[in-house]
Amino acid sequence: MIECVPQLTGKAARTMAEAALNEADRLGCSVVVAVLDAGGHILLVQRGAGAPPASIEVARRKAETAVMFRMATSHLAHAAKENPTLASIPQMLPFEGGIPVIIDGHVAGAIGVSGALQHEDLACAEIGVAALGLADRSS
Repeated sequence: MIECVPQLTGKAARTMAEAALNEADRLGCSVVVAVLDAGGHILLVQRGAGAPPASIEVARRKAETAVMFRMATSHLAHAAKENPTLASIPQMLPFEGGIPVIIDGHVAGAIGVSGALQHEDLACAEIGVAALGLADRSS
């Protein structure tokens, strides 16, 4: 049986990144935004002016973690505080700022944001996902 599952498009990735970067500007911080498809492959990486170069890889890894674990990295960050050994799981980066895009129960991709304080990264990622207009179908 063949199942059709939703996938993020390049246009969706650009919409998410633009919204996240605008939120970073509003918050007065500089970030990198990475948007990955459902397989964890890069659709878009955009670095805001002044964002640290190291944040490129961190943003990608946050998005990858959100795809692979099918949950927001903020949930993993809180779980890792209770059980620090979780952070040793390969491909896990338990820092706030990675959110999967879930449509009809399927992970269509994810956004990762890095470069600011964790709660600011998370706020930017949330705005990025919200820009897709999916209401409660993602997170």
